[in-house]
Amino acid sequence: MRILADFTTWMQEQQVVITNLSVHSVNTYFLLRYQTFRPHREDWAILMKLLNYLVMIGIIDEPIKVVNNYAIDIYYKSFSNI
Repeated sequence: MRILADFTTWMQEQQVVITNLSVHSVNTYFLLRYQTFRPHREDWAILMKLLNYLVMIGIIDEPIKVVNNYAIDIYYKSFSNI
């Protein structure tokens, strides 16, 4: 539970709004945290559960995954040249 308290303190110091939380925010936090504290194996899982919970209740938007499909791009380009 200490990780959640430290994370919310970091959010306040960095002025991170809860609706703007993302995996990138968590990674940034860990980079700073691990300069002074040693990592624990549950740290990542705890904060990912928090993010998933916030997505589930609708506080933050679900991350969008960008998929590049090069096979479709090649197929599309072959028809656009005709």
